[in-house]
Amino acid sequence: SILAALGILRCVNWDYYAKTDFVPVDKVVNAMIAVGWATGNKKSSENLKVYNITSSNINPITWGQLFEYGYEGAQEAPSIRAVRPIIKPPKQSGPHPVINPLKIFFSHWMFAYFLDLIIMITGNRRIMVRITSKMHYALDVMNYFTQHQWAFKSSNMLQLYGSMSVEEQGMFNFNMSDIDWPQFAKDCHYGNRRHL
Repeated sequence: SILAALGILRCVNWDYYAKTDFVPVDKVVNAMIAVGWATGNKKSSENLKVYNITSSNINPITWGQLFEYGYEGAQEAPSIRAVRPIIKPPKQSGPHPVINPLKIFFSHWMFAYFLDLIIMITGNRRIMVRITSKMHYALDVMNYFTQHQWAFKSSNMLQLYGSMSVEEQGMFNFNMSDIDWPQFAKDCHYGNRRHL
């Protein structure tokens, strides 16, 4: 996460050990093109198939592993915009009902108000409370998904990929087993650091 790499995000309500079905957008687009082609070439009398592109049953990764790999990238190339050191990903199986709200209050909100006070004293526009508010809105939206895992079948997608020629597989690659998660997370960090 960009905010974690900047030192703003300090506490996450997640299950470190839960598998995530994280799918890169280029794989999704390639799969959509291939599914459209396969559906268009079908006889109208055949039943329509449901295609799920998932990573958890083919090339699984947990929320914690994804964050750890991003953490490694952030340690190798820290952002010059970081406001404090990056946290080590918390290894928890869900939020602690007392400790997490206290961490959020002191490490997120009090820090944001303190930085905004310094920013205001220097004559600049305050932004940290607004950023923290938006971050917490996004975390609240993702909260359910970061604390649960699902098992989706992707047999139709695997069958479709197997039916494609080697050339087509190269052009429209949606094979989830070839993702190198450590390199992917580091590339995401470097991309975020450079373009955002």
